[in-house]
Amino acid sequence: MVVYDFLNEWIFEKEVPMNMNNDFKQNQTNKLKLEKQEELALKKLIIIISKSENAEDIQNGIFNISKEFNITPKIFFSLLYNILINSNKGPRLGPYIIDIGKESVIERIKASIQ
Repeated sequence: MVVYDFLNEWIFEKEVPMNMNNDFKQNQTNKLKLEKQEELALKKLIIIISKSENAEDIQNGIFNISKEFNITPKIFFSLLYNILINSNKGPRLGPYIIDIGKESVIERIKASIQ
């Protein structure tokens, strides 16, 4: 328990910068109220992520999906950041998705849709 208390304090209160802090928080899924277009866009993004081989394909896919579903990129990216890191902004998503794992991201997106 002492180790847990130390790590909890170190990660959430002292040493880890705030923008990295969210990456270490417990994996909790935000339940967001989604518009129909957003839900459809997220379902298509799941397909794009699963088929993409690199970060650039994912990044371009996010932009293309936002255009296809008439969602401004700013709103779509904000939605994705809320799903993935409980924030309105964050790192470049293509590389971030590759870094944390495509399957993990797909599961978070699926959970936010249900």
